[in-house]
Amino acid sequence: MPKSFTELLIDPWELAQRRQRLQGEIAPQSLSRLNAQLTQSAGQILFDWQFEIIEHYVVIVGQLNVQLSLQCQRCLRSMLWETRLETALCPLKPEQESDEQNLPAGYEAIPLPTARVKLGLLIEDEVLLAVPFAPLHEQCLAHEFWHDEAVSAEFEAAQKEQAQANPFQALAALKR
Repeated sequence: MPKSFTELLIDPWELAQRRQRLQGEIAPQSLSRLNAQLTQSAGQILFDWQFEIIEHYVVIVGQLNVQLSLQCQRCLRSMLWETRLETALCPLKPEQESDEQNLPAGYEAIPLPTARVKLGLLIEDEVLLAVPFAPLHEQCLAHEFWHDEAVSAEFEAAQKEQAQANPFQALAALKR
């Protein structure tokens, strides 16, 4: 048995035949592609996935509760990013890929090269798709600076002064 869910090899078709439910927690830093985006090892991914068969297709339904430590792209400080992802996946064997148009409504196709796959890889793919390209604090100190009325007025005055200054005045002085 693997030490964690990250390395657990699962067969979605076997789990669906038994209507198996998998629940647990994965440490985000144990997922190599996701770990590259983390600022700290804090955080967790809680998963609750039910494996079923619908219209002769295996489906995975459930949710992921995600807490990650990411870098705010406004102030460049660490921030806790949280989300809840609803999953509706349909793993496909290589011979099923041509049937992608016939999937049950509302399910996302996931082509799998083999019958067994690491649970951590499936979860990591779903989380990576949800992570924002540029995470931002909801209330960021760097952002508050620009909303300070006095600072904002000074900044606008400096911009106006720069716009009024003629860049060719220095050339005119040289011409004389």
